[in-house]
Amino acid sequence: MSSGAYTGLKLTHIASGKSVSAPIQVRNFMQDVTPSFSSTEVYARMDPIFTYKNTVRTFQISADMVAAERVSNCKDNDPNPDLKSLYEKMAAEETAKNVTAARELYAKYQTQALSSMYQFMYPLYQKEEHGTGANKVTTHQLKGPPVLRISIPNVMGDANVSFLFVPQTFTVSTGLADIGKNQITLTGPGSLKYLAPQGGYGFTLGGTILHEDDPPGFSYDSGSSDTITFGQANFPFGALASWDPKSILNK
Repeated sequence: MSSGAYTGLKLTHIASGKSVSAPIQVRNFMQDVTPSFSSTEVYARMDPIFTYKNTVRTFQISADMVAAERVSNCKDNDPNPDLKSLYEKMAAEETAKNVTAARELYAKYQTQALSSMYQFMYPLYQKEEHGTGANKVTTHQLKGPPVLRISIPNVMGDANVSFLFVPQTFTVSTGLADIGKNQITLTGPGSLKYLAPQGGYGFTLGGTILHEDDPPGFSYDSGSSDTITFGQANFPFGALASWDPKSILNK
């Protein structure tokens, strides 16, 4: 994956079932795998005794919501049907020579998408009311943490690949109201006005990936250790792994 890739982002808040999608331009993508061991030092032994604990997989992506004039670059790389209507409406406005209307439409869309991403960092509560009249008290019982599912075609696998993860980083780096940059004034709920960036928001999102299927690792049948395989053949990039360079070169 090359920096600057045009694609799409889809996030789903598992507890609420709500989703948000946005066309993005990837600036940087990192994926770390950290094996963890505990160590015990014993008398007269130079090396500690290591005991394996786990292997944690994390990721972090820095991206921009693409500028309005470049939204079409994402269309072919992002088959997400949720964005189809956005692409079609913007194309219709541009065909009708309503460039300003197309940009205002997109500015409103990306601001709403960013608001959704902010909200996805919070859990799901169930409201409970106790008592009546002046003695009525409303409490909030936690029903689900902010665990998310993410899909980014051509970056984190193909269009059918998604990952469950615990968000640990979400930072909006560019696009907030700045008098030195181009902004679009939009009318929001209650006739309030707010500023949206003409060039797109920039953000960083990252966290720890949770493994839903069999845990990644090598295994063999209890009856024989002659054949050792990895539990997920295409892990983690959607490409079949090979432990013999000659097998690749000879194909």
